[in-house]
Amino acid sequence: MKSKIRPDTYFIVLLALSIVFHFGFPIKKVLFPPYTYVGWTFIAFGPVLIVWADLLFKKKTTVKPYEQPTQLLTSGPFRISRHPMYLGMVLLLLGVAIVHGTLISFVFPVVFGIWNLDGVAVYSF
Repeated sequence: MKSKIRPDTYFIVLLALSIVFHFGFPIKKVLFPPYTYVGWTFIAFGPVLIVWADLLFKKKTTVKPYEQPTQLLTSGPFRISRHPMYLGMVLLLLGVAIVHGTLISFVFPVVFGIWNLDGVAVYSF
């Protein structure tokens, strides 16, 4: 049986942990300004991708991962990614990691990606 915890919950928890660990345990700074400014691009684009995919879902099928979908989406961001909302969340986590520039911050986008690849946060339809 799949977990009933939604992927956005994992995302929020990992985002909070990323910030807490950055300030609480700033292990080895690996990126410095001006390179860290690139992270703001990811932070800006991640939510745009999430909202775009969410709007398409709501227009054509259900956005809730535990409900039965009525249509397979293949337009918009779904042309490049099967799960653009998860991609947007990973981009946002990656952007925060780049802005922070500490090694510990890069753990959280990887963990979120692995959870979604491994099926922990993915639901069967």
